[in-house]
Amino acid sequence: MKYTVILNDGPGTERTFNGLRLAGALAERPDTQVRLYCFGDAVACAAPSQRGPEGQDITELVAAAVRAGATLRACKSCLQTRGLADTVLVDGTAPATLTDCADDTAWADKVLTF
Repeated sequence: MKYTVILNDGPGTERTFNGLRLAGALAERPDTQVRLYCFGDAVACAAPSQRGPEGQDITELVAAAVRAGATLRACKSCLQTRGLADTVLVDGTAPATLTDCADDTAWADKVLTF
């Protein structure tokens, strides 16, 4: 099964925290592929040293999902708007365009939005 998980809220919210946890759990399953796409404030999840709503290590959640085979793309214009365009992103993450998100959406069997 192929999943695209779209995150919209910043790393300090339960919604994004739970979306990342689910993406990581799905990526660990055999015969499952996961692509994460971050819009808006969620692009901060691709930057290092991010914390969740109760201090959880968001950077480690992203890294664990990537180690399990997920990919994470962050909206390039959202990164620019937030002054993060020149930030070194967490390993396994990359800036992307709306066309990339559209491709990931068409590719997926299921799209989950948080």
